[in-house]
Amino acid sequence: STTIQNLSQNKEKTSEEWRPFIPPHITTRQDSAGNIPLNQSVTTVSPAIVDFPKDPAPRISNTASPAKKVNLPGKLVPYREQLLSQGLDEDIVSQIITTCMDILPPGALDDNKRIRYLIQRQLEAEIRVINEQDIFTAKPIFIIGTFNSGRKLATAQLSAMARQKFNKGISWICADTIRTGAITEARTYTELLNFPMHLAYTPKELADYSQQEIQKNLVFVDMPDFNPRIENSVIELGDFLTQVPNRTTLLAVSPATKEADLLQVLAAVKPFRIKGLIYTQMNETSTYGNVYQLAKKSQIPLAYFTTGIHLFNDMQLATARDLVDSLFGEGYAL
Repeated sequence: STTIQNLSQNKEKTSEEWRPFIPPHITTRQDSAGNIPLNQSVTTVSPAIVDFPKDPAPRISNTASPAKKVNLPGKLVPYREQLLSQGLDEDIVSQIITTCMDILPPGALDDNKRIRYLIQRQLEAEIRVINEQDIFTAKPIFIIGTFNSGRKLATAQLSAMARQKFNKGISWICADTIRTGAITEARTYTELLNFPMHLAYTPKELADYSQQEIQKNLVFVDMPDFNPRIENSVIELGDFLTQVPNRTTLLAVSPATKEADLLQVLAAVKPFRIKGLIYTQMNETSTYGNVYQLAKKSQIPLAYFTTGIHLFNDMQLATARDLVDSLFGEGYAL
């Protein structure tokens, strides 16, 4: 009996002293986001006339873990579950739901149309969208991105769109000269589009070609891919960008990339004055919470969405409504 008593006491002592082990590489959400502040404010919603969707009730996505069940009045629960399943932070979703309960009268909490409209307005109000005229100025246009971002194709698609819209000459400067096949790929695009191409092997050559060509054409710079986790890769990118200080820089990212990785990319390029975001291959995923939150947290304007590999017609000017519709299984999620 004494042995059993000692074992019991040891077990109680062990359970009292036990603490969970947290690996040292785990950081807080603020650190992984590159210390980018989360704007918690909600823009006041003003009434407006709008065409409501025919079937406004949200379709719950199965791509994320199920949301914790809570008791909410009316028909708010499916909307909360849908936004959480898309990967939106719970505090953002809670704020949106609370605003609905504060603004809508009790009877309207059973009206899908009114709930969806108010949620849509709140989500759209947090997203900035670029003025396209601010892109096509007398400055070289740089599109930067990681290896899987679709950066080079987006450069070709945007340059093709620019020639169609503005009927101006296009010059392509290829600074992506190290990666195997990069020059061949660039030459394929420029031959298809009938653009002159210049190879810039050094930051100085890039600066010289940019200054020379911008006098007569719109200039698109085909930059090398970079790895945000490798310091030398980011430094090399900075060496090229800083040689052309009077530039327009767009960041291409894939919606299929995890939010933590997107925020790491954003933290790496933050010093380079990113003008707008290009979301590539929007039709290759069914969850958009990561790219919504990237735009919300960074407050970098949306610029373009792409939906395919064709040089023409597969790039569209981005809108906040299209992105928010996709959170509800519509828009690019169809």
